[in-house]
Amino acid sequence: MKILIKQRKKDLYNAFFSILNEAGMETGNISLKGSLGSREGFFDIHYEDIGIQLYRIGGKEAKEQSALITKNTPFRPYQVMANGLPADSGFARMDYQPIDTGSSPFAFKGILFHDFIRRGFLKKTGFHVLYIGNLTYNLYIAGFGEEGIFASIYKGNKPVGLIHKDCEVTDGLHNFLVTADDRMDCVSGTILSCYMYIYTYYRPGEKIVKGTYRSIFTTTDEFLLSKCIRR
Repeated sequence: MKILIKQRKKDLYNAFFSILNEAGMETGNISLKGSLGSREGFFDIHYEDIGIQLYRIGGKEAKEQSALITKNTPFRPYQVMANGLPADSGFARMDYQPIDTGSSPFAFKGILFHDFIRRGFLKKTGFHVLYIGNLTYNLYIAGFGEEGIFASIYKGNKPVGLIHKDCEVTDGLHNFLVTADDRMDCVSGTILSCYMYIYTYYRPGEKIVKGTYRSIFTTTDEFLLSKCIRR
């Protein structure tokens, strides 16, 4: 299945997105609220009957939550809180903490951060990680010049989705096309798309520049290229 996360608006510190299904109908929305003097923000995501919040947390708390999946200190960690995920979705409850983002009494707690692996002396490769319930998703981002960015989503060692970002940007607005094997992997792709935005494209305090430009880069890292699944 596919969804398009389409940025509708931005101002100095905030951003707003629509979530569109394959028929072009809006099935959800995303808002990002930032603040003066910070490059971080608070995400409020509504996708069908699912509500998700993402917000920055401290290093000590992030280290405790990620201890099972990495020995590194998580970089730019975000808390993930979600309501409305079905009990049989595969997201076993890591923590129970009701939050006011949906009608379901179940709350799922996770963590989102940037990690890396060492690949020789003074050489390391970075990637994004989503750990929610008992599932780990890794996002490996590779640029292919004018074809844009292809970010492959892995659940464990299995590729389950892709985020494609075109290199063309109009009026400072960014779009992310998520392709995934099923609905829950699509939800994970949505969360990871938000992290891609805050990590790379969010420019708090920057004035909107009207017009279209192309943001092009080409990945040469062999490990990232080996992980890339282009659909």
